[in-house]
Amino acid sequence: MLRVSAQLKEWAPAAMSVCAVLLTAIYAVTKESRAADGIRDARTLASSLSDAARTAEKTAYSVEQIEALRHDRAALEQRMEDSRKPSCVVAELTETARTTGLLVREIQPFGGGARPAGQQDQRREYPQYRIQVHGTYSQIAEYMARCGSQRIPVRIREFRVGRIAGQETPQNGKLDAELVVEVFQPLDSEARGSKGT
Repeated sequence: MLRVSAQLKEWAPAAMSVCAVLLTAIYAVTKESRAADGIRDARTLASSLSDAARTAEKTAYSVEQIEALRHDRAALEQRMEDSRKPSCVVAELTETARTTGLLVREIQPFGGGARPAGQQDQRREYPQYRIQVHGTYSQIAEYMARCGSQRIPVRIREFRVGRIAGQETPQNGKLDAELVVEVFQPLDSEARGSKGT
C-alpha cells in the first residue's frame, strides 16, 4: 500500500501536468470555436452594415442636392405666385411670342377665379387669356408648343387660324390666329378647405 501511494505521489505531478494540458487544449478549442462564431457574426454584421450604407448612399441626398431642391422649390413657388398676376402672365406670353417672331395684336385676360357657391363639384375655372397674333403657320405652331414650356406655363384651350380679313391669300404667307389659353394655378386655401384637405 505504501508502494502504491509512493507511486501515486511520483506520478501525481505528471498526471496533473497531463490534465492541465488537456484542460488547456479543451479551453483553446472552445475559445477558438467561440472566436470563430464571433468572427462569423462580425462578418454578417459588417455585411449588413455595408448593405445599409450602400442603400443610404443611394437614397440620401447630398448637401448640394438639398440646396438644389430648395432653390427649385423657391423658384416653383415664385412661378406659382406669378401665375396669379395677369401682368406677369401677359409679359410671359408676349415674350414667348416675340421669340417665335410673331406680332402680338392683343392679349386680353378673362374668366377664371373661384367657382360659384353650390358648384363645388364642378371643374375649377382657371384664369384664361385671349391672344391674337399675326405670323406664319410655323411661327404660330411653335408659339403654341412653347406656351406649355414657358416659365409660367399655359394650356391651349382653343385656337383658330385664318387669313387676314379682306385678303384672298395670306400676305407673305402670314396668318391671323386667335388662341384661348388657361393658366394653371394652385388651389387656394378656401378651395382646399371645401375639398376637405
